[in-house]
Amino acid sequence: MPTANSTSNPQIKSWIWLTIGLIVLALIVLGVLAAMVFGAQGKPVVVIDAPAAGSQFGEGQAVAVQSTATDTKGIVKIVLSVDNLVVQEDKIDPPQTALQRNQTWNASGVGAHTIIVRAFRADGTANDPAGIAVTVVPRSATPVPTSVAGTPTPMPPPPGCVNGSALVSDNITVPDGTSMQPGQTFNKVWRVLNTGTCPWNAGYQLILVGGEAMSTQNTVAIPYTPVGAMFDLSVAMTAPVAPGPHAGQWQLRGADGQTFGALLDARINVVNPQPTPVCTGSPNITAFTASSISVPPYTAITLNWGATNVSATRIDPGVGAVPASGSLQVVVDQTTTFTFTAYCGGASINRQITINVVAPVPTATPVPPTPKPAFRVTGASMNVNPSNYVGHCPGHFYYTGSITTNDAGAVTYRWVGSGSVSPSPVMTFYAPGAGTHQLPGYSQEWGTKGGLWAQLAILTPNQLTSNQASFTNSCADPTPIPPTATRVPPTATHVPPTATHVPPTNTPVPQRRNISGNWHSGKYIMELTEALGCPGPECGVQGRLIETTSGAPIIDDLSGTVNVHTGAVSLILARPGAMGGFTGTLAADSRTMTGNLIGAGSVTFTKQ
Repeated sequence: MPTANSTSNPQIKSWIWLTIGLIVLALIVLGVLAAMVFGAQGKPVVVIDAPAAGSQFGEGQAVAVQSTATDTKGIVKIVLSVDNLVVQEDKIDPPQTALQRNQTWNASGVGAHTIIVRAFRADGTANDPAGIAVTVVPRSATPVPTSVAGTPTPMPPPPGCVNGSALVSDNITVPDGTSMQPGQTFNKVWRVLNTGTCPWNAGYQLILVGGEAMSTQNTVAIPYTPVGAMFDLSVAMTAPVAPGPHAGQWQLRGADGQTFGALLDARINVVNPQPTPVCTGSPNITAFTASSISVPPYTAITLNWGATNVSATRIDPGVGAVPASGSLQVVVDQTTTFTFTAYCGGASINRQITINVVAPVPTATPVPPTPKPAFRVTGASMNVNPSNYVGHCPGHFYYTGSITTNDAGAVTYRWVGSGSVSPSPVMTFYAPGAGTHQLPGYSQEWGTKGGLWAQLAILTPNQLTSNQASFTNSCADPTPIPPTATRVPPTATHVPPTATHVPPTNTPVPQRRNISGNWHSGKYIMELTEALGCPGPECGVQGRLIETTSGAPIIDDLSGTVNVHTGAVSLILARPGAMGGFTGTLAADSRTMTGNLIGAGSVTFTKQ
């Protein structure tokens, strides 16, 4: 007959297995949480909350950039940049592990721009750049809506150009499967790499190709991205109301209207909404203020608010639901009354602030500044060494010269002279600023004998000639032995010639230097190639300058000259409008090159 203990054994075993299962599940959850915590310590995380990617603004309009930054070790600085130029830098003291920041950029320059926000820890570690593309239009123009997905006018890519892209990461802000509350807003960011041979310009877009948009726009403009560069593509999204999984697929579309590259997924899981906070009695507003109540049109102001004992809070018009306390930047273009309302169940209370937008007070017409004089060469001089060449023909001479400029800029010139000698090739020198600058030396052979002269001729930015440097070529052709000369018998004593041979006084041609190759100095790389078949000491050079950054590298073409005898180097950035380059000296062993690099100062490059 079974006993009571024997009949309860199966239940005991079930409870034991259930307990073991719960312990294992708890260990798994703890492991996931630990991975999230320690993984988050790699770099800060930044999300640009506003404006939305693809937004358009009138020129001169104040653009409020709102971002959220998190880091377990604490954030000490938030930097706002536009097109890689710092616009605003905010120091955070004491450091914070999570904060929302409002910064402002006054829109300027009609066309596409890239807004980037970076957060820094005390040790200098920063997030991977979080960026969005926006467009600035003339103040008189009507911004074109970016929320309608249209088909662009096909534009053929450059000949032989192939589009391509690869997904580098889609876990930057919202990993696939992230749980969201109904109606919760978020920025989905994909990091993509341009793997094709076409740069992405204004004709390229990110478009919705399948699933749910979860966004007010199905087409997003993307920033200019050169071949081989990475960029973060961001789309502002809102979680649907219906619980459950939701997904959308996006893809790049080229200027020819064809989609290409990797599919970019946005996958979230909408969960049941959190219960409304419980409160009883009347809500209480503790603060509602503005940074200014009288401003010119299109000025950004900061609203600050606080409330206690609330179930919900909101600000109207144009803001909507907000947390119980916080701050927010808004841009006003007309007089506006903002209302902050706090709710506790059916009870509510509100407070208002009116922002008066007033026309700017006319000011006296400013006296236009004295225009900066155009870049010019104001003086030039030269010398010839030796002043009298004695030796075998042809005569060898070395030119040196200097120029005086009123500013920094590129100068083209050549050496000319009397007689039948041909002018030198056209050469380029970059003057680093106003003042007198020494030009690289130049070697010249002369077959013409007697009194001669040479001159330095400036071609651009203005035409100018130096002094005429006079010199004498006293070279002599070797005297042949007359065929009728009496042969001295072998036993005869050799009579040395009475004429003393005067050795040439010209400087021997030094060993030829080689500039071709890859040169490194810190974050800068120069890839240089000397022109093939250069007959003289002054040779053309082509290449590019690469500045490595935490994001995409900055690449500029270079061109200029090198004197393969003296090592004088003059290189100029080929980018339109660029005023800079490198001037320096190539060492005799062709292993190092020292000089001044625009934007970096004195540098030494080493050939790799």
